[in-house]
Amino acid sequence: MSTFYRDGLIAYQRDDYQEALKQFLMVIKEDPEYHQVWDAIGMCHCKLKDYRSAAFSFEKALLLHPSNSLYQERYNSARKMMLSEIHPYPTEVSAHLSGKQFRYDNNGYRLGILFFVPVICFIINIWLGIVILLFSAYLIYRDALSVHAGCDPGTTGLVSWPARNWGVLTVFIWVAVPLYIYKRRAIFQANINYFLMGNTV
Repeated sequence: MSTFYRDGLIAYQRDDYQEALKQFLMVIKEDPEYHQVWDAIGMCHCKLKDYRSAAFSFEKALLLHPSNSLYQERYNSARKMMLSEIHPYPTEVSAHLSGKQFRYDNNGYRLGILFFVPVICFIINIWLGIVILLFSAYLIYRDALSVHAGCDPGTTGLVSWPARNWGVLTVFIWVAVPLYIYKRRAIFQANINYFLMGNTV
């Protein structure tokens, strides 16, 4: 047993997860195919609530030891926690990642109200319409963030637009709201896998 591994286990047992992680990473530098250590690293990340790193570590352990059901269980658990933190629709993301038929919720279509409300407000009062227009554009921006718009630099066309572009566009060209609603599912599908690989916008 590696000295670093032994020291890591001792640190883990006394709940010093940062020190344990440091020791386990030293082991990986010496032997990157030590699957038990990748599992231990994943456990440290879970204790530190870094579920993205935990999922990555458990996946590494699983790739090195595919028949280990415990690694699979821990990977699934860490991924579930990661999804619940980075996306407001964890059920639909999980369905997409597990290869099941992708059932996109109707939240995108509910955004259609943002197209009609500002128009009505403009008819009532122009200043009220401007305020509602800006607020609606902000909601579009926030929704675009939730589907990771512009996350993957490998995408092209409208699905590659970052959230801020959609927000600004809807201020100046209001017909962009139905366009965004129409493209929302494509934006999500084009960017989510890149995001979950540990990359950021």
